[in-house]
Amino acid sequence: MTDFDIWLTTDVVQRGTSLSEMTDLGCHWFLARKLVSPPEQTVERIIRSARQRVLDGYLTAVAAQLSVPSAAELEASLADPRAAPDFND
Repeated sequence: MTDFDIWLTTDVVQRGTSLSEMTDLGCHWFLARKLVSPPEQTVERIIRSARQRVLDGYLTAVAAQLSVPSAAELEASLADPRAAPDFND
């Protein structure tokens, strides 16, 4: 991961702001370091990837906290969304 990626995932993405605001912050990050900023579309793509990494990590952490029966019920509800899962056990 680059310094920019680390900054995005540990600071900017955690704020939960809009893509346009994150893009502005990203462009300012490059300017503050006197670096040539990639095109705006590239910065947006990098930000979307960083957001996805943070979300994947969060969901993995949540899934790891589920009990085995709860995880099985959740999997079953995702496999057949018409079934009525019972998460009260």
